Amino acid sequence: MAVPATVLAMLAVPVDDLNAAVVPPPVRALVLTDLGDPGDIVTRMQAHSWQVTSLGVLSVLGPATETYSASYDVIWIPAQSNFPGIHRLVSSGTMDAFIKKGGVLVIVDANPVGVWPDLAPGGADAEALPAGGAAPLTITKPDHPMITGTGIGGVAVTTADLDPQGTGGRGCIINAPQEGGPVAIVSNALGPVLVEHTHGSGRVLMTALKNPTANCVENMILYVQSLLP
Repeated sequence: MAVPATVLAMLAVPVDDLNAAVVPPPVRALVLTDLGDPGDIVTRMQAHSWQVTSLGVLSVLGPATETYSASYDVIWIPAQSNFPGIHRLVSSGTMDAFIKKGGVLVIVDANPVGVWPDLAPGGADAEALPAGGAAPLTITKPDHPMITGTGIGGVAVTTADLDPQGTGGRGCIINAPQEGGPVAIVSNALGPVLVEHTHGSGRVLMTALKNPTANCVENMILYVQSLLP
């Protein structure tokens, strides 16, 4: 029996269409701008086609949590200075719910004075370094994509990239929740300086690095992007 022409036309899909890669949706990121210096992170994210919104912490504390879970995939917090603002944000429960629903929280450049309790949901704290620093900084998870660049489109980085001043960073991240399977990627003599852990269905990534090179920042962006569906 002859096949109708309309059916043949439907089956005539161009080979290029069959081979075309499925383009993932852009990463939707919220960068908080009043807890530290974001530097050029927004420009770097946009270079990877991320959709970026910049807000202050008070704007985040207002809307319902569901708004943020639905509107963003990543919340990125430069945290060099305003610990009271960070603590208020964490204790509000907004971040906790955002991560548990599958979001990724990135807290970078933590610069604690003494001990900053509850830096992120899950109970991790940040501790200051002694006056002389805590060098040398060592890579404790050398096969991690943020170090090798493998599988994320990045480049390999070294301790010189991660710690250009050779002082061991700004501090260390302590008391990461064990139930989250924390992974210390980079450490100094006191403890982890770059660590990640799961929290519900999402992920928390925290650093106390100091002025890492552009390659490190790019690897972090690409790694976070790789975590998303």
